Amino acid sequence: MTEIVLLTRDSLRHDYLRMAFGLAADIEVLRTYCETSGSQLLQDARERGESIRVDHLERRRRSEHDYFGPLLNLAPDRSNPTEIPSGSINDDAKHREIRDLDPDLLVAYGCSIIEDPL
Repeated sequence: MTEIVLLTRDSLRHDYLRMAFGLAADIEVLRTYCETSGSQLLQDARERGESIRVDHLERRRRSEHDYFGPLLNLAPDRSNPTEIPSGSINDDAKHREIRDLDPDLLVAYGCSIIEDPL
């Protein structure tokens, strides 16, 4: 069995991916670090009056809910998620935690840019 640690965000498309990994028979998700983003992009676009971007972000949110929602609502979550503030994946404490978990593979999808020593 391959042991992995996931680095991702907290939007529905990221939740879908982490839960899919957690359901895979030959993968054990030791931990998932989910960077919180909330609706900050949408809120910022609204505050700046960026109507085209607001429309895009709202449509994306609805599409993600329609497409990913059924799995997220019905499947068990075996991805061991831990919420962390955006950008904190590069903190020394997180690096030590990941190193101590000793995964076979580190999977990054939609998280902050990974920096040394991680």
